[in-house]
Amino acid sequence: MSLFPSFYKKKSALNSLQERERKGRELFQKALRFNQVGNQTEAIRLFTESIEVNPLHASVFLNRGACFMIQERSLEAKDDFNKVIEMELSGESVDEENCSVGAKVNLAKLGRFLSFEEEHGETVRGQMRDDGIDHFSRRYAEVLFENFLLEDADSATQFISEELSELAEMGGVHQEFALNCGIDHSVYSNITTDFDTNKAFVFFKSVLCCLSRDHEQMFEARKQVLLNLKELSESRENHTAGLFDIKIDDRLQAELYSAVRECRTLANNLIFGASQDDIAEFQSAVMRAFELAIPIYEDMASKNLGEINALVIIVGFYLIDLADSSFKDSSEFTDLEIENTCDTFLTASGVPQGKVDSSRFTKNVRLTIRWLESQQ
Repeated sequence: MSLFPSFYKKKSALNSLQERERKGRELFQKALRFNQVGNQTEAIRLFTESIEVNPLHASVFLNRGACFMIQERSLEAKDDFNKVIEMELSGESVDEENCSVGAKVNLAKLGRFLSFEEEHGETVRGQMRDDGIDHFSRRYAEVLFENFLLEDADSATQFISEELSELAEMGGVHQEFALNCGIDHSVYSNITTDFDTNKAFVFFKSVLCCLSRDHEQMFEARKQVLLNLKELSESRENHTAGLFDIKIDDRLQAELYSAVRECRTLANNLIFGASQDDIAEFQSAVMRAFELAIPIYEDMASKNLGEINALVIIVGFYLIDLADSSFKDSSEFTDLEIENTCDTFLTASGVPQGKVDSSRFTKNVRLTIRWLESQQ
C-alpha cells in the first residue's frame, strides 16, 4: 500500500516539472518576440519570469544578457553570461545547444568597458554619490566635450546623433527620450561618418558601465550628459559663429597668400639640403607671415575669438594654398598633416621642437580653413 502514495507523489512532481517547462518556454517565446520588435525592457521582464519559473535553461540567461547588452546594462549582462558558462560547466543546464560560445563572445565585446569598471568603478560611483547627478552629469559632459570631442561643435553633434539613434533602437523609455528630449530630431537623425567619435563613445560607455547595476540612475545620467553636451555644443557654435562675420581686407589676403606661398617654396627647397642662409631665409619668410597675421588675430581677440591665433591663421592660409596647387580639397588634410605643418611654423619662429603640443590647434585650423574659404 505504501507504494501508491510514493507513485502519486512522483507523478505529481513530474506533472509540476512539465508544467514549469511549458510555462517557461511560453514566456521565453514571448520575450523573443518583444526583443525582435525592439522592446528590450519587456523582453527582459519576460526572460526574468521564464527564469523564475524554470531556471534550468542557459539559453534564457544568454538571451536576457543580450538584451541587457543592448540597453548597455553591462554589469547585469556580465552576470548572465557568466551564469551561462557556469551552468554548462556544472551540467546544470538542460539545453542541448552549447550557449557558452555566445556568452564568451559577448563578454569579449564588453571587455574594455568591464576593465574600466574594475579599475575605476568605485571612483565613478563615489562621484555620483557625493556630487549628485546634476553636477556629475555636467562634469562628464565637459570632459567629453573638452578632452574627447576637442570642443568641436560638429563632433559633438555627431556624437549626440549617434547616441540618440542608439537610444531610439532600444525602445521603451529610451526611445521616448530620443524622440521627445527637446532636441530637433530632424537635425540629429542624419548619421554620417565625417567625425571620429569612437574615443568619446568608448569613454562614455565605460563610465555608464560603472553605473549599470542601477539602470534607472544610469539612464538618467545618460540623458543629462547628452543635454549638457548639447548646451556646450551650442554655446561653442554661437561663440565661433562670430568668426564668419569677420572679413579680411582683399589686399591683406593677397599678401598673406603670397607670404605663405613663399614659405612653402622655401620649405620645399630645404628638403634637398640647406645652408644656414637658406634656413635663415625660410625663417624670415615665416616671421613675415606672422607679422601679416597678427593684426587679424588682434581683431579676433577683441571679439573674444582669441583661440584663433596667428599660427592657426597662417596654417589655414598655407593649407588652402597647398590644396589649390595640388588640386585637392582642404578637408582631405589629416590631423597629422595639420600638426606637422603647425610644427614647421612653430620651429621656424623659434619655438623649440616638441615644446608645444600642436595637436591642440587642429580643430581651430579646420575652423579657420572653413572661414577663409567662405571669403573666397
